[in-house]
Amino acid sequence: MENNQRSIELLSPFENAIYFLSGVKYPIIGFTYSCIYNLRERLENDFALLETVDNCQNVILEDLILRWKFPQELCLKESFFDICF
Repeated sequence: MENNQRSIELLSPFENAIYFLSGVKYPIIGFTYSCIYNLRERLENDFALLETVDNCQNVILEDLILRWKFPQELCLKESFFDICF
């Protein structure tokens, strides 16, 4: 039961990001980058998990880092000029 609760805690930020992005007709870099960066930060810092959920967390984090290797400064500049913010 505790593993289930930890899994919910681990995956709930993804639900929030999907909900946030689903309200945007065209999720441009300003929206997307902030969501992905928030997910990465949560995975890196916020969880002290059990071993089985920890393995899941590591796989998700490695995949996220591999797919989103954009320079932070570039994405932040793009977000600054985004008319949606």
